Amino acid sequence: MSSGAVLASLTLALALGVSGVAKLRSDQPADAAFEALRVPRALRRPVVVQGLPWLEIALGVALLLVPHPLSVIVTAVALLLVLAYLALVLAVLARGDDVDCQCFGALGSGRVTGSTAARNGLLVVAGGWAFADAVAGHSFVQRALDLTRFDLAWVVGALLLAGTAALVAWPGGGPVDAPLPAVDEDGQRRGIPFIQLTESSGEVTSLPALAMLRPVLLVALSPTCAPCAEVSAVIGDWPEQVPEVDVRVVTGPGLEPLPQWPGAVLVDPEHQLRTVLGMYRPSAILLGADALVAAGPVVGPDEVLALFDDIRVDLAAMR
Repeated sequence: MSSGAVLASLTLALALGVSGVAKLRSDQPADAAFEALRVPRALRRPVVVQGLPWLEIALGVALLLVPHPLSVIVTAVALLLVLAYLALVLAVLARGDDVDCQCFGALGSGRVTGSTAARNGLLVVAGGWAFADAVAGHSFVQRALDLTRFDLAWVVGALLLAGTAALVAWPGGGPVDAPLPAVDEDGQRRGIPFIQLTESSGEVTSLPALAMLRPVLLVALSPTCAPCAEVSAVIGDWPEQVPEVDVRVVTGPGLEPLPQWPGAVLVDPEHQLRTVLGMYRPSAILLGADALVAAGPVVGPDEVLALFDDIRVDLAAMR
């Protein structure tokens, strides 16, 4: 089974190395991802947040280079790390949270889904295999040098490697990931769907009721969503810039308040914005006072900011 152990170590090394490099190249705040995953507060210190990508890269390199008995220590640390990742992901899924973990930076989908758990589960298998082989007195270097023939272990290990790579790049989610367009197949604006939200007072309202008197720009945000940070940093100034539009913020249950938002926060208790409109956070939709969707929904920080800029420019031209 030497070839299988080689591929198990290689799988883990490549995953950790790619993860570390992708995190370093990402322009999203990593501390928000730590908070979103509910990493223990003691492990959210800047030295840990900033050092994690370097640790992953170092482990990836060490898995391929260190001889036995150091291979036991390296594989043990790598196994503990991927086990911790799997535990965090399973906890997110158990809570039903909408979380962007930035597990592989900008590669693939950062949103935590069942495929995230499957990917991490495969990495745990690879880590356990590499650790068991190290305890048995081997290392990747030794195993690679001892390979003499192609056997069944190559097939098992190759499937492990291919499966992990596929799940890293898998976009996650399903058809609801695509936001429902503002116009239908005939080019007609869609009606505002009846989706119930909860006011901070506990009163139940709906999307049509919100826009009965004037247009509403509804922005879905979360304090535990890393991509939301760019929008959250500037949204507090939006009501003053577009006084003709009622800017409202909506989030998921248990995620309010939002420190950067001075107004009351709506809550989407059943995640209907996501399931009906495909509005993952951050996202935005412009509801017209004529009971029709005026624009959106759009998903992603750049798209939300662009939608607001369009609204601001259009209103300025009408004044």
